[in-house]
Amino acid sequence: MVLKDKYNNKSYYCKLTEDLDHCAGFDKKAYKYYEHYLLDYRNINGFHNFPIRVPGGTVGGIWVDEHNVIVNIKIDRSYVVKTYSNELSKIIEKYIGKKIEFER
Repeated sequence: MVLKDKYNNKSYYCKLTEDLDHCAGFDKKAYKYYEHYLLDYRNINGFHNFPIRVPGGTVGGIWVDEHNVIVNIKIDRSYVVKTYSNELSKIIEKYIGKKIEFER
């Protein structure tokens, strides 16, 4: 899974964030900048994760091992975004075991 710094501000976007936007029913035409994005919190205070955010709050996180392989993904369906479809579990399962890389 390749992370892209689309706005050059250390907010990362990828196929997972696109899938989460779709799963939540976000209307990109009406709200262009309301979308999921990731922050890089690896090796900060012993954490190895990427918080999953939307404007207004952190909705979950991606935990990785020392090789940036995804070992867990958690999403809080009751905080900020309450519109995730039933596809959410399948989306999460699809990304477990994938390696995170950064676009060059």
